[in-house]
Amino acid sequence: MLPCVASGDVIITTSSGQVAMGDVVVMALPDYGLVVKRVRQVTEHWLELASDNRETFSSCCGSRQAKVYLVGTVVFSVD
Repeated sequence: MLPCVASGDVIITTSSGQVAMGDVVVMALPDYGLVVKRVRQVTEHWLELASDNRETFSSCCGSRQAKVYLVGTVVFSVD
């Protein structure tokens, strides 16, 4: 998620459950573990994730991810 969040940053999240397009979220995905991604699209039960770092590919992006895996929305990060 460079440049927004770098490896080793401490992330503070809120678990309000309200997510909007453009939010940065933490998700606990079964095949990937904890991931930090930007929300590209929101539906009632799904989120589509995107990465800010265009130089890398993440296979969890571009497909629907169930909202049940949402850990929280990033409030801020500290490096």
